[in-house]
Order: sequence, then C-alpha cells, then structure tokens
Amino acid sequence: MDNLRENKYSWKVDWLDRRVNNYANINNTQKSPQHSPEHLFKYNYWKEANEEANIEKTIKLVEYKDLYFDNDNYRLPKRLKESAYSEIFIKDILEYMVTQTNIVYIMKTIAERGFFFGEPLLVVHKEKEGKFIVVEGNLRLGAVMLLNSPELITINKEIIEKIAQKAKEKRHIPKNLPITVHDSRNDIIHYLGYRHVTGITEWSSLAKARYVSQLYDKSLCKDEQSKILEIANISGMHPDDIKELRVALNVFETIENNRYFGITNLSEESICFSLILIALSHSEIYEYLFSSTNEELNIERLRELSGWIFDKYKEGKSRLGSYENFSKLAKIVTKEKYLEKFRDNRQIDIDCIFYEDEESKETVFNTAILDANKQMEVAYKYSKYVITKDVLLEKKYIEQLQNIQTTVNALINIYKPE
Repeated sequence: MDNLRENKYSWKVDWLDRRVNNYANINNTQKSPQHSPEHLFKYNYWKEANEEANIEKTIKLVEYKDLYFDNDNYRLPKRLKESAYSEIFIKDILEYMVTQTNIVYIMKTIAERGFFFGEPLLVVHKEKEGKFIVVEGNLRLGAVMLLNSPELITINKEIIEKIAQKAKEKRHIPKNLPITVHDSRNDIIHYLGYRHVTGITEWSSLAKARYVSQLYDKSLCKDEQSKILEIANISGMHPDDIKELRVALNVFETIENNRYFGITNLSEESICFSLILIALSHSEIYEYLFSSTNEELNIERLRELSGWIFDKYKEGKSRLGSYENFSKLAKIVTKEKYLEKFRDNRQIDIDCIFYEDEESKETVFNTAILDANKQMEVAYKYSKYVITKDVLLEKKYIEQLQNIQTTVNALINIYKPE
C-alpha cells in the first residue's frame, strides 16, 4: 500500500494524452505544442464531459422552490441523506453546508456578480410532477435558497443576512434557475467525476471514496480489476488510488458501524478521512490491521488504532499527535515490545517509545537536537513581537530560558573536548 508507484505520474499523463488525442481527432484539430496534456485536459476534456452531460438537452428555467437536494449527494453525511427530499430538514442541510462547505463564498459571488446562467444545474425528475432533484449543483441551489430566505438558518445569521442584503441591493437574487433534465443519475454520474475528482471543483477524499464506491457497485464488469480500470477511465484517477480509497472507505465504515468505538466527539462530520488514508499508506499499519492470509480487517486492532489517532485525551491532542508521526507509529506496530510500552502508558510521548532501543538512541538524539534548534530559531524570530508589561509573565519566560540554557550547557560539557 505504501509503494511509491513510480509510474503513477506517467500513467496519468498517458491517460490524459489519450483523451486529448481523442478530443483532437474528433474535432479535426491539432494539439498545440506549447500545451501539456494536463493543460488541454483542464479545458477540452472537461468541455467534452460537459457536452456529454448536456447532449441534446435544452436548458430551461424553473423556480428554485421546485428543486430539491439530492439525498445521494456524496458530500452529505448519512444523518442528512434520508432527509434531503424533505422540506422539514432543509434547515439542517443548509446549516451543514454553511459550516462544512464553501457555500458562503458562492453566495458572495452571486451577490456580487449575479448567478451564472451558462452553467445549468443537472437534474432528474422527482416523483411529484414539475419537481426535480438536483444531482449536480446542490451548493448553488443552497446558496440561492439562503439569498432568498436568510431566515432559514440561525447559525452565522449576521453574515448570511448581510450577503443577502447586498444581493438584494444589486438585484442579484434569482428566483428561477437554469436546469437540464436527465432521465437518471447514471446519465450524469460520469460528469460528476470529470468535475469533482480530476476537474475544477475537487471533492474531499471521503466524497471521492463514496463516488468510487457507487461506480464500483454499479459496474457491470465481472472481476475487480476490470471494475477498477473502468472507474480509472471514467474518473482519470490512478487504479492504485481507487483501490486505496475503497480500502479506506471500508475502514471508515467499520469505525462508523461500531459507533466510532465510543470515542468522545468523534462522528462522521468530525473524523478526518484523510488520516485513515495516510495511515493505510504505511504498509506496517496496513498489515497490522489486515490479516495477511485473507485480508480480513481486525476490529480490535482498528479500535486500538482509532483511539491512538482520534481520541483527543490530552490538551486536545491524540496519542499520535501530528500526522507526521505516522512513520513512528508504523514502527511501533511492528514489534510487540513497542506496542506493550505504548499501550501501558497513555502519558508516554510517541518519541519516547524508542529510547530504550539501542538502534534508535542516536536517531532520537539527533532528531531532538535538530528539532530544538529549529524551535529556538522560531522563538528568536518571533520574540520581537512578544512585548509584555506583565512582570510575572516576563519572569516565567526568563525561568524557562534559563532552564534551556542549563540543559544546553550540560550537553556541551558532555561533548566538549577535555
């Protein structure tokens, strides 16, 4: 899982090159020599995808009140998915968008420049006649809802009302929105990948994983490898990335199904999916979690690992501390003596695990010296900004610096030639 995948970049360029060549051949055009495949992809391939999604579709205007959020939206947490069609829970969805997405920025853009009618929302029919579900464009729909009715939510109320007032003054509050109507989600799902996976508006890694999972489930290919390659061709992602996202989503959903192992304040909205991806990129951690024989996920070990990564028990920090410590954690799970020491003392710092290991003593010492030097350079750089008239605080600073000086002098004496 942690191989460097040396051919990954060249694979992506080859893939883009094939798509760009295809686009150029279709349009009887030549690639400009000064543009890389990546550059051409950003415009030409996205344009191709956009045209594919809107092929023979007429843009029409409908009242925003006839549009509903998509309950299969990859950004929405599960607690909101079942309520996406319900007017009762629109407030909850909008509040989630305000706190977890860039919807406020979209509102500001519409208020300042007006709604861009050249990019329609992609919708499918709702059961009710004349009503539609927005598959692509949920944030824009939410922004328009809030500009028309800022009272729908109570959080960030002052900011929302201020933006809505500005839009009103500039007459930039749309009542009708451009849409293209499609027969099913499947007609739109490929376009979503072009736009949000390798395109101009990237999803979070969790949203990408959910998108990949849905493509995998809907694929008609018979074997796993064929499904992976099909998804790669659709989305532009490397097959290895697709595999890693699927494994990470499996781990995430296992944590979710076990009620986040009772970790305080851990939920679908607070958990950092990227940390799961980083953890699994280390082969030692991957092998710690999965049986080498049947690739079965060890729930008890996942419970333990989740606690180390996500349980903020000490001054708002987890046992892991920074994500940069994953390499150290990867080493800990390889030896039982490290694991026992790490398990037995919750107060012990992750660096201290290796102190009694002869092979690691010199590494720990060198790292500590280098880190201390960097930290003192930072302290010196910012000392001119710390001006205080608090006598007690000044005394505290002096005492701390004197303690550092004493430690440094002791180290110098150890290594000073006689």
